[in-house]
Amino acid sequence: MNTPYKLIAIYIAGVNPENGEVYILNKNQDLKKINILFKDTKKDTFTFICRESLKDLGHGTRHKVFHEENTCYIQMHNLYKLGAYAFCEGNYPSNRVIYEALSKSLEAFTQEVKKEWQIKKEDQDYKVIGCQKIFKDYQDVKNVSKVHEAQDEADKLGLILHDNIKKLLERQGDLDQLIEKSRDLNAASRQFLKDTNKLDRSCCCTIF
Repeated sequence: MNTPYKLIAIYIAGVNPENGEVYILNKNQDLKKINILFKDTKKDTFTFICRESLKDLGHGTRHKVFHEENTCYIQMHNLYKLGAYAFCEGNYPSNRVIYEALSKSLEAFTQEVKKEWQIKKEDQDYKVIGCQKIFKDYQDVKNVSKVHEAQDEADKLGLILHDNIKKLLERQGDLDQLIEKSRDLNAASRQFLKDTNKLDRSCCCTIF
């Protein structure tokens, strides 16, 4: 039996080539079933992960990050310092399919926005119809492709796996310090992330 999963969000973020800062450029998310007390924390956390990790990820690389019962998938653009992030509750049933979604999202974004994003020096909210459709379609893997386990196993060879968010961000510094310095987190989100970072994997609390 497949493990239950839910594709919560796909974010696209990019590094401004002039000042080297990371900006959120496009967001598609479905938080309807998320407890209202945690919605802002989840959104803050998604932004934090994108902002703090993107600079250190190589062109064209794929990453898969585990935390508790959640998974973050990252696909980097081949040419630009531009990344697409998928945030899931559970494990998306096909690596091949979720990275297909992220690659298509990057393609749709660059076709619509061109290079305009490279001159922006603050977070943007580009409305890209193609990205919206991709997010909706790929929320159910059955809508886009049959799952072929053999192909998924082969796809794993190209993945860079991270045991948790701390491992993903370790080259950026201590996670608690990154949380404390982040301008993306309010006080409640900051404390929640710090507390969660101290918990064992067996705990029911999750970062995203």
